Amino acid sequence: MRIKAAGGRVARSVGRQGPVGPYRVWFQEQAYPGLAMSRALGDLPGRDIGITCTPSCASIRLPDNGPAVLVLASDGVWELLSNEQVLELATETGSANEAANRVVQQSRRAWVKEYGGSYVDDITAVVMRFGMRPQQRTTSG
Repeated sequence: MRIKAAGGRVARSVGRQGPVGPYRVWFQEQAYPGLAMSRALGDLPGRDIGITCTPSCASIRLPDNGPAVLVLASDGVWELLSNEQVLELATETGSANEAANRVVQQSRRAWVKEYGGSYVDDITAVVMRFGMRPQQRTTSG
């Protein structure tokens, strides 16, 4: 609603065989910027069509029955990996550092597979674990 109210549009890219990839934010009459999120830092052209850096905040109670995981990642991760794939990668390894590295490596493999190595978007991931001793929490990018 925010994007539409600002004069932008939300739609998927269209390839030879129809819609492909995630929904993106576009100028109404242009195939630009094509950002796969509506909140971003530093996307100056996107400001004119409702892209904002203002976060959407929520408060949740973490489960008492074990550790929880939070993954912060750039659009290059979310472009080709699903939430479920990223969560699996982030939870099936020992440390948060290893988990972040696995997310980044798998994302890069997905880009190479999809585009034959001709293009790889920015790929950054930070994994945080909750419910663990402080010395067990690490990050990587």
